[in-house]
Amino acid sequence: MSLRIVSIQHGDYREALQIIASGQTEPYFGMKYSVDLLEKFVENDQNLIISLTTVPYSIRRKRGELVGIPEPKLPRPIPGRVAEFLLARRILKKIREFRPTHVLLRTGRPAIVSQVLRYAKERGCNTLVVFANFLFNDNPRSRRVNREITALMNEPFVFRVGNHKWPATQSLVDSGLNPAKAVAWDWPGQRMARDYPIKELLPPPFHLVYAGSITVHKGVGDLIDAASILHARGVKSRFSILGSGGDFDALKEKAGSLPEGLIDFKGRLPNGEVFQFMRDATLVFVPSRHSFHEGLPLTLTEGLASRTPLIVSDHPVMVRAFQNNQGLLFFRASDPASLASVTQAVLEDPAEYRRLSETTTDALDRVDCPFSFGDLLDEWKQTFANGQG
Repeated sequence: MSLRIVSIQHGDYREALQIIASGQTEPYFGMKYSVDLLEKFVENDQNLIISLTTVPYSIRRKRGELVGIPEPKLPRPIPGRVAEFLLARRILKKIREFRPTHVLLRTGRPAIVSQVLRYAKERGCNTLVVFANFLFNDNPRSRRVNREITALMNEPFVFRVGNHKWPATQSLVDSGLNPAKAVAWDWPGQRMARDYPIKELLPPPFHLVYAGSITVHKGVGDLIDAASILHARGVKSRFSILGSGGDFDALKEKAGSLPEGLIDFKGRLPNGEVFQFMRDATLVFVPSRHSFHEGLPLTLTEGLASRTPLIVSDHPVMVRAFQNNQGLLFFRASDPASLASVTQAVLEDPAEYRRLSETTTDALDRVDCPFSFGDLLDEWKQTFANGQG
């Protein structure tokens, strides 16, 4: 049988290929590994790689096509669920035209997941689902949607359901996924805290760093408000905010009302430079709000690897994965006053600061995962050779 493989995923795949071809440093850890892996995976088969929430494009290749499908632009603001449904319809239109035999689904957006899985079930497509998201069951709608999705994922046409590290994977099981189908995965070759020296608290001014998507749901606005509180309390500090995202301009404008030099938006930087910022920082922040379906962000594990203590929101996946006072301190998500107070407390306690730096190794050990994304793809591909797909 001629295989026709579709991959639906986030990030601009075309841009990633260009970065690799030009020899540039990857902007986030695992980009080259992921792209090289997928290129090898589909090289002998007809393939369609769909990039979500990027600029529109369509590029033909020898045995396939790269497609960018952006968020729908409508004349007035609409609820996020409606926009996601419209995006899912665009994705399904392209998938139907391609007629895949195999589906690699790499997004956790509920409307897209449910519609693609329904199509795959109808057509009997061998499907691998790969998440990097925590599933919430904190309201009736979330529970209903999760039940629908997990019922589909429990069907025989779905080979496995992977998620990034065990805490997010367990959230799938909690939502009803058959434990035999759930598998935790990680990116190989990550930096380790034991390779770097334990840090001591240096005198002010303190350098405080955030790296990641620049969006409200990732807590960047809360961090800006906390910076204002710390400044008013006389804490001498400066913030570097690294990354890009949909709320970049609005949040930069919000920070513009604060004293000059307090917050510096650096934009997107190569991964090596981001890690060096973390190494040089006094503290690293992961302030995600509960509204963000966080998996287990690489910026968190890279921050721990840098030996720099972290200030982390009490997002469900973080609380499940880590212990307070072990490499990091928790604050109440969406609460800038809590964020400022936790930050100030550790900046005034050199002994606690050193202890947090020392225990970053223990924190990383809690989420160690030797099974890789490549291992998961290899297991799936074995079903092709065995005639199961």
